[in-house]
Amino acid sequence: MNATYNCVIIDDEPAPREILAKYIARHPALHLENSFDEAPEALSYLKKNKPDIIFLDIEMPDLTGIQLIEKLDISPAHYIFVTAHSQYAHESYNLNVPDYMTKPPSYERFKQSVSKVLKVLHHFREDTLVLDIGRKRFRIPKSHIDWIEAENYHVKIYGNKFSEDHLALRVRLHQLEDLLPKEHFLKLNRSAIVKLKYIKSIRNNEVTLRNDKKITISRSCKWVKSYIENQLRLQ
Repeated sequence: MNATYNCVIIDDEPAPREILAKYIARHPALHLENSFDEAPEALSYLKKNKPDIIFLDIEMPDLTGIQLIEKLDISPAHYIFVTAHSQYAHESYNLNVPDYMTKPPSYERFKQSVSKVLKVLHHFREDTLVLDIGRKRFRIPKSHIDWIEAENYHVKIYGNKFSEDHLALRVRLHQLEDLLPKEHFLKLNRSAIVKLKYIKSIRNNEVTLRNDKKITISRSCKWVKSYIENQLRLQ
């Protein structure tokens, strides 16, 4: 199944919004999630939702596109500037926005711009755990994950990059197991997945993590023991 990327349009002018909506509908990898004619309304939405691509006008009343970016924690890799003024090109480079289009863009120019962003997002997805839970989308860099613990219908994802020491989500452990590279993240029992690099030592059927927590390897995951032992020898 081909990946689908959710898009949002933010532009105070109706004509550019309509053109972009038509282009998004024609593109096989894109889906229009929402469209806004006011930046403050878009800001409120984007604080709760994280689309993959944001087509953003720069000159808007109340709040410029650049000011909107500064108020959000969404990576610049997700934006494409759509502007009537080509002099704003340097702004896209300064902010690390992948590309910009002048109004009105042709469909070919639109595809070129989208292609640039998709290359960045493809790499981003490869290194990021993307979870849709309810109406929210969570993006968790795999490098931030040390280990995961299942608790009933929830999981706790531990790592020192989180605001607390863990992130609690309503999702099953097996769903995360399917999304994580098995050579780097090992299921030790039906309640725990651990990053190989976060394992300090192993003795008998017990693994000690770098935070000194101990986790027992279950019989059903017996092959993991020899794999860990071999990998620790190579480190």
